[in-house]
Amino acid sequence: MKNSRQEQQIDDLDWGPVKVLAGPHKGRIGYLDDTEGRSGYVYFGTFMLALRSNRIQLRYLAPITTADLMQRHEVLFRVLHMPSNVRPYGDLNDPEEFIDHLLEYSFVQEQLMDRMFTARLAQSSGKKVFISHSSKDKQFATWLSVDLANRGHQPWLDEWKIKAGQSIVKAIANGLDDCDFVIVVLSENSVQSRWVEREWHEKCWDEVSSGRISVIPVLLEECEIPRFLKTKKYADFTGSFNDGLEDVLIALSDSVVDV
Repeated sequence: MKNSRQEQQIDDLDWGPVKVLAGPHKGRIGYLDDTEGRSGYVYFGTFMLALRSNRIQLRYLAPITTADLMQRHEVLFRVLHMPSNVRPYGDLNDPEEFIDHLLEYSFVQEQLMDRMFTARLAQSSGKKVFISHSSKDKQFATWLSVDLANRGHQPWLDEWKIKAGQSIVKAIANGLDDCDFVIVVLSENSVQSRWVEREWHEKCWDEVSSGRISVIPVLLEECEIPRFLKTKKYADFTGSFNDGLEDVLIALSDSVVDV
């Protein structure tokens, strides 16, 4: 029997980029062009250039995240650029198969560029979200910010918002004052950072006085959770980036504190 998350995932599917979760094409990223019953037609590459469509059950498909794209980009780069006798992910000596994966690689690159453009430049009316993180967790914070922006929110990430010559302390203070939420990325690195602690502490008091959730902890790796955050349910990224992202999106849409 399908769980509610899987059923919601199928309901959320729309034409566009998808990831294959199971079956002979597991791990690949393509374009869902059409559906028929409980199946969809997926092209691994740009619609006009892909060699063929592949009929795949909808329950084996999911919307993509930035983490999916980055991980698949790395795999495809290694497959396409390594000599055939040392490729770790299979043999692509068949010219048609090689072209098929080359087109997928181009498609993945295109999606990454589109997402980064949207995240950095697009204007949206969603929630303003400050991402509090250790500099050592920058890659994760960037992936999360890109996905939130592509879901219509306004993430505040230091490397995007602080311009050369600006006061770092003042810019961060303004970002915290202006945000609707602070997402605290919990890791061994961040729980030892006094800077990260200062960023979310003030928002905790705002939460108490306003009656609305202001601080959302996300668990990147197993670590000692700060005392003030132990009573909160965290978004868990330790097992799956996609599941953790879904938890964050739900929290952003339902922000009333239980009393």
